[in-house]
Amino acid sequence: MFELMVALQVGAAIAGTGAVGVLAHQRGRALCKVQDSDALFDVAAAMASSLNVKEVFEIVLEQARNVTAAECGALLRISRGGVMVAAGAVPVAHSAPDLVVPINSSEAGGFVLHLWRAKGFGERERARAQKLGAIAGSAIANAFQYGARAEEATRDGLTGACTRREFERRLRDELSRHARGGGPVSVMLVDVDHFKSVNDTFGHGRGDEVLARVAELATQTVRTHDVVGRLGGDEFAVILVDTSVAGARRAAHRLVRAVRGAALEAGSGKRVSVSVGVATCPADGFDSAALLASADAALYR
Repeated sequence: MFELMVALQVGAAIAGTGAVGVLAHQRGRALCKVQDSDALFDVAAAMASSLNVKEVFEIVLEQARNVTAAECGALLRISRGGVMVAAGAVPVAHSAPDLVVPINSSEAGGFVLHLWRAKGFGERERARAQKLGAIAGSAIANAFQYGARAEEATRDGLTGACTRREFERRLRDELSRHARGGGPVSVMLVDVDHFKSVNDTFGHGRGDEVLARVAELATQTVRTHDVVGRLGGDEFAVILVDTSVAGARRAAHRLVRAVRGAALEAGSGKRVSVSVGVATCPADGFDSAALLASADAALYR
């Protein structure tokens, strides 16, 4: 009888130990889930901290490396033109196991996270990376949507040139750069000649086409880092960065010739042309109001 009781007690102890083991295992798994949830919450918060596309790219890669303990990695953007590195760098030569995570962004196309770690990635890291990929897709889409809306807000809907407000902001920025030791800043003020005749003869629809064409020609005759803006009506302006008076005059002549060469009919036997006034900082003033006034006065000289 005694032996039986001892056996029962030993069996109960063993069973109890097994139950404790199961509970400990379950507790460990629950703790991992909590930790993973906390980590992914931090990931989402970090990605939501910026709407700048380049910053979001860097944050996505940084968070991916954090949650997977990857030693290096790259965020690759896939488009019809090929594959480009959006953030990070692809190792020139590597033998470490890699982890590839596709990211789908409705606004920006496809991305791939490519991560490396010498000892490889376990199931937990792979699961974390997959969840991060879903969060990253939304973050990238939001950044692209914001960028598109911001771009629309600074562009004239008819001509694609900068709005007056954006043009004036950009001009202030360039003048501030000049004040810090930058090169000269020139401004061209552009009036479309015979524009009223276009509207009176062909209607306002044709007038809109003429404005859009003049803005296009202005953009084509200056450099990519110069700024073309529509100030209102048939009046445009151009910021010529690091450009002297002589350089600005050459740019003005190029635009005049381009518009003349486009042979845009204005009615009554006339063709559309442009008048251009030029002003340069520091010779004609140090602030935007002074420069625009000088350029406007030059239109009538």
